[in-house]
Amino acid sequence: MQKVSRVRGYLSREHLPGLLIGRPENFAWITAGVESRGRTFLFLRDDGGRFLISCDDQVQRLQGGALKDLGYEARTVPWYRMADDPGPVLSVAAELCGGRTFGSDLPFRDVHLADSAVRALHSPLTGSEITKYRWLGKTCAEAVSRVCLGLQPGMTERGIESLIASSLTRQAIRPAEILIATDDRISRFRAAPSSDSEKLERFVRIGVKASRWGMTVALTRFVHFGPLPRETQDWLIAAARIGAGFWARTLPGATAGSILQGAIADYAEAGFPDEWKASLQGGALGYGEWEWVASPGSQQRIVANEAFAWRPGIRGVSVEDTMLVSGENLENLTEAPGWPVVEASAFGRIYRLPAILVR
Repeated sequence: MQKVSRVRGYLSREHLPGLLIGRPENFAWITAGVESRGRTFLFLRDDGGRFLISCDDQVQRLQGGALKDLGYEARTVPWYRMADDPGPVLSVAAELCGGRTFGSDLPFRDVHLADSAVRALHSPLTGSEITKYRWLGKTCAEAVSRVCLGLQPGMTERGIESLIASSLTRQAIRPAEILIATDDRISRFRAAPSSDSEKLERFVRIGVKASRWGMTVALTRFVHFGPLPRETQDWLIAAARIGAGFWARTLPGATAGSILQGAIADYAEAGFPDEWKASLQGGALGYGEWEWVASPGSQQRIVANEAFAWRPGIRGVSVEDTMLVSGENLENLTEAPGWPVVEASAFGRIYRLPAILVR
């Protein structure tokens, strides 16, 4: 009911009679992890009324299962009337609020667009969400670590990707994004899809975003076969120092833009002033791919009990974990027992970040 109360508060502030939710990430958030399929909508009214709008088979599936005890009344629309036309769904929503203009997280004509406002309601995480996040982060990190310990030179990037995906799905975790880069492709491409032909010789980067209950974690791991070159070690240490600065500035009330601006200064101090431009530096996690991504001037503010992933990197060598911020405390959700760490300090605190596994 805490989330329904947040929606009702938003409706009251905006003088809206109701909110139509259609984006899967918002559907999962308001229902505590229920997955939507196809054109399936929820309508929350300002008086507390809650409605499920979908075709008959989806209504039966959800009403008889995941939504059974959540108090949603069903409104059925034939699938053939919903396939390419949102009109029938909008008509049901309009009827439910007496024909007044309502809000929606999807852009429809004559409807108040509320996507960014609904995303803002995702924070802070509730106690049950934090419990789920802890399980998801730990289980995901351990699944990735198991694969890393079994890697061998000669494996293709696509083959490594399939091993990661299999390890995650065995734990009922959905791979949202897996990016594998080997050897010289690590520095050349920061976010390229895995290759069918490129094979691991000595060095591999494994970037993972994975989800369950609609919630997402992110982490990056590196494995090197043979002694680590001094240059690569220097890049890792520099990335860790910048990462420590990111986390030291991630405090409730700080803006995303100010955190990134501090990191840009750290990049320059490390001797790599333009490296931050090579790829996105991270941001807030929660439901969907990102809640937001930091960019210069971003005004999103850090909220206590929120998850974040920063991914500073030098020449493709990066440090990334998902952490829960609660006040000035950080909890690493994707730390795996036995994985090597690199320590770096910022503003008088020491931070432990993922290092390169040398085999």
